[in-house]
Amino acid sequence: MNGHRRLVERFDPEPVSRTEIETHLRIDVGDAADGYMEGLIRTAVQYVSDSTWLGLVGERWEIGLRDFPHGPISLYPLPLREVESIEYRTREGDEVTLGAAEYRTVIRTGTATVEPVESWPKDVDPESVRVTYTTGYQPGEAPAQARHAIRMLTAHWYSMREPAVMGARVNEVPMSVTALIDQIAMRRFR
Repeated sequence: MNGHRRLVERFDPEPVSRTEIETHLRIDVGDAADGYMEGLIRTAVQYVSDSTWLGLVGERWEIGLRDFPHGPISLYPLPLREVESIEYRTREGDEVTLGAAEYRTVIRTGTATVEPVESWPKDVDPESVRVTYTTGYQPGEAPAQARHAIRMLTAHWYSMREPAVMGARVNEVPMSVTALIDQIAMRRFR
């Protein structure tokens, strides 16, 4: 893909609540640390999402392309909710939005693409193609492995606030965060 992809907005609640983290840690954080805990949860959600290529909350994305490709346009993270619009500018300067009947969404195991029903437009002004789409699990539907990895990471970062441990041997606990992420990670080859 010759272009850029950017996150426009995140919506929906995080897949793990502060209350769930407090239960996991067996503590009551209290109001004083609310912002800190919420930040840790957001960071853990982003870490698990980036590691798995899964959208754990609703997100709106925009892809900007120099031109339409010769084939399909890949859309990620998964799962794809909806292609909202495909827009471009003609060489004459007219703004055009493709109708839903002019393209189709193809969802296969591990991939989501949008492709033309017949062919992509040819009369395209360079750098003007924009695809806007939404991704992410619906609230309450994120995989259990992702939710548990988020709880474990948040608990770890809450308990271990410094970047190093002095005077102790540190080992990763087998079958923990890495094992959970590996079970649900979408493998993508570029």
